[in-house]
Amino acid sequence: MALIHCTSCGEMISDLATVCPKCGAPQKPADKNTADTSKVDMFLAIHGKDFPEIELPMLREKLLRLSDDQMNNINMLQFKNTTVLLIISIFLGHYGIDRFMLNDNGLGGVKLLTCGGLGIWTIIDWFTVTNRTRQWNMNKIWLFLQ
Repeated sequence: MALIHCTSCGEMISDLATVCPKCGAPQKPADKNTADTSKVDMFLAIHGKDFPEIELPMLREKLLRLSDDQMNNINMLQFKNTTVLLIISIFLGHYGIDRFMLNDNGLGGVKLLTCGGLGIWTIIDWFTVTNRTRQWNMNKIWLFLQ
């Protein structure tokens, strides 16, 4: 419950009130998208770090257009954690496990056969794995939204 201004007299009233207690003016019903906005904001607060920052505003707009059922389905999607992939890349990157986890099987196989490109490719992947993970998560949610 929140306080809003009366549309007629400007008095602070509950957002659940149908009429103003001071002037008796009828009030508009609460905005239907308020619950949707809170769900979207909660989703982005939890998963925002797993998506590219530059695409978050566009993602928020797309999520606000979804119905409650679609938003519940999005909440059930499993996303890759950037920190977990970074740790896997550091300890198992020379075997290509980080590439396999992001469904990059071709390069994962080559990385496995070359022992991480003699270590050079592994070190490069330490710096790029978080961005690749965020992009993988973004691609996954875009496929769901289409």
